[in-house]
Parts: sequence; C-alpha cells; structure tokens
Amino acid sequence: MMQRATSRSICYTFHSFSHFSHSVQKKCSRTGKLFNKSRDTLAEKRGTSWIEVKPGKAPAWYCYVLCGIKGVLEALPSGHKPVGLSLAVTGNVPQASGLSSSSALVCAAALATVHANKLDISRKSLANLCAKAEQYIGHPRWWDGSSYRSLSNHSVGWSGETQEPGSAKHIYFNPLRSEDVQLPDGCVFVIANSLSELNKAETHHYNTRVAECCLANQVMAKFRNVVGNDVNRFSELQEKLGVGLSEMIELAKQALHEKPYMKQEICTVLGLTESELNTKFVPQNIWQTNEFKLRDRALHVLQEAQRVDIFCGICREQMPAEKALKQLGKLMTKSHESLKTLYECSHPELDMLVALSDGIALGCRLTGAGWGGCVVALTTKDTVESYIKMLKERFYETNPTIKGKDLNMFVFATEPSGGAQIIVKHI
Repeated sequence: MMQRATSRSICYTFHSFSHFSHSVQKKCSRTGKLFNKSRDTLAEKRGTSWIEVKPGKAPAWYCYVLCGIKGVLEALPSGHKPVGLSLAVTGNVPQASGLSSSSALVCAAALATVHANKLDISRKSLANLCAKAEQYIGHPRWWDGSSYRSLSNHSVGWSGETQEPGSAKHIYFNPLRSEDVQLPDGCVFVIANSLSELNKAETHHYNTRVAECCLANQVMAKFRNVVGNDVNRFSELQEKLGVGLSEMIELAKQALHEKPYMKQEICTVLGLTESELNTKFVPQNIWQTNEFKLRDRALHVLQEAQRVDIFCGICREQMPAEKALKQLGKLMTKSHESLKTLYECSHPELDMLVALSDGIALGCRLTGAGWGGCVVALTTKDTVESYIKMLKERFYETNPTIKGKDLNMFVFATEPSGGAQIIVKHI
C-alpha cells in the first residue's frame, strides 16, 4: 500500500489536569461536555463508554474523538489513573471526502491522550491501537493504513518512523512496517472534491466489500486445500502458498467464477452454516446481504497490490523524471478504472473528474473508501496551476450548490507532508 500525508490537517489544542476532589472524580470520570462552535450547540454529556452508532445515520464527529480516547484508556497499564483532558478540535480536512478525516480525528485524540498520560508507546503500536479503536464506530478491522499514515512522522518527544520530504510511505502489513519511497522530482498532487459525500460508517457498501474480500480469500484457500485460522487475508494465503502476486491473480481466476455468489453457495463451498459464516466473516450490519461478487473484488485487490509494486519499482529506477511521472500517471488511471469496474466503489461525479483530467493531468484516481469524496491527480509544477484552473471552470463554477464559496476549499495542490506531531508550549 502506498500512502502519503496531505497538507490538510486536524488540530487539537489540549491541556491535562489531574487534581480532582474525590467527589468530582466519582461524578465526572470519563465524561465530558461537547460544544460544536460552528453550530453554537452544546451536546449532552458523553462518556467514552457511550459511542452511539445508529444504523443508517452518520456518527457525530465527536464519536471519532471518543474512539481515540477510549482506545488509549482501555490500553492503560494496570493501576494507571488517567488524567483529565480539555480539548479544542478544529481542522480543514473535508468530511466524508476520502481524505481520512475520521481516522485523523481518532489518531489525534489518541495521540493527545497518550501524551497527556505520559505513556511510553511506539508509533506502530499506537497505529494498531487506533485501527482497533475505529471498530467502536462500526468499521471492521480491514485496515486501509490511514492510522499509520497519520502517525508515520517524527515529532517532538516521540520515537517512531520518519519520512523524508517528497516521499510516500510503502506500508506493509503482518507485521506492520513501512519504508519511504522517493517520488520523482517535480511531481505535484492535486486533491479535487467531487462534492458527493458518503460516510462509510452509515452505509453497507464498505462493509460488504470487506466481507467479499474475506470470503473470496476463503474460497481460494479451499480451492488449494489450505486450512487454518491464519489465512484470513490474501497476503496470508499468499505466504502459505509461497507464491507471487501473479500466481495469486491466476488462482483467483481459477477458483472464483465470474457470476455473483449467493450466500448459500459460499456456505456449501466452505462447509459452514449461514450462522457460522456470518459470525466468522460477515459484519453484522450486512448479515441480510445474500449476493457477493467474489471474483471481481479479489482481482481488484490483487491487481492493485501488483500496481503498488510496479509504482515503487518505477520510483526506484534511475530514469528521467518526466518518463517516470508518465508511467506513474498511467498506473493511477488504471487503478481508477479497476475501482470503478471491479471494486464498484466509484461515483458519477468522481468519474467526471477523472474524465476531465484525461490529457491534462498525468493520471487521476479516486482516493479513500469511494462512493464519493475526492480524486487525487498527478501533475507537475509546470502544469498544476492550469489543471486547477480548468477544474474550477468546468466542474466547480457550474455547480450551483457551491456558488459564492471559496473554490480553493474544494480543489487544491498538495505535496507529501508530515504526519501527526505534538507541539509543546513550555510555560
């Protein structure tokens, strides 16, 4: 997986306090008042043990903050008394845009809680903790690397991974690790918002894709007579078989038929009852789903992994930057086509942005979970301004819903930036 932090951010200002009377501690432990400044509304008192997720409704923004806090509190060493926190939250990452605003809220809250409690924890451990914490909001643990990307950079008083300027993170899983990949000189990425939002915690689409990938992997493992509880991911099956990605792609084509699988057919193939299948591999909010496109989902994931390897290889080759950027752009466009046709997580507005980018940007693809949100386009320092100008004229200025608004909120250039940092004010 290739990830990079953008120049947009979520910012927390916080201070801790630890001196309570016994009565105050008993009354207010792990609760807080939540105030939404932009709407001038005061929410009820909330506790970290109460993170509400209503089916069909997006979780409130503060639920993601509580997820990060709760994740750290539940990992505190035995006997450690947590300190109190006052937090002020702001940011300029668009919500439900595919730029991991929810993960940023979780990670920033967790990082603040760790720092306030003076805990000694590595960034890798904290990234894993944040990934688990997002499950409180209803996200299955099929991690996209957002937490690791957010926590990948060195900051004051923190030991962890560092990232060189102008580089991206190549993230590996099981075990979690990463390496910097230096990008070709002159590349500039542009983020363009489709103005179509989809909150992955409030819909079934995201969880369905998670289940389809898990089930596809199980059927492929069964096809090759591989059994065990340690083959829940494509990478684990690949390691068991001792093969490369090309062989895994061929296995997917052999083991999985093109037409959608019905749930009962999958049960028969795996020798499981429907109840067992649901419990092991299907998130609860999609237990009623009866049709799964296993072949298409597996092919997308495996071919996308192959594209990541090719992307890294191009960056490491000693070739002219112009040639390298053209090849990287083609990979990005191929990636979007796969996301659109095989993974089926695109959106008409995303596709329109990609189409407008053709021939002007070097490449363009959706970013994030999909079904709305943003695209990321690869441009150069020489073409970035004309590209943004074109999008403003042909996509944004014709949209009446944002008339009179600052278009720089919706389309902007960004370069690989630092991840989470703590700035300490010494008084």
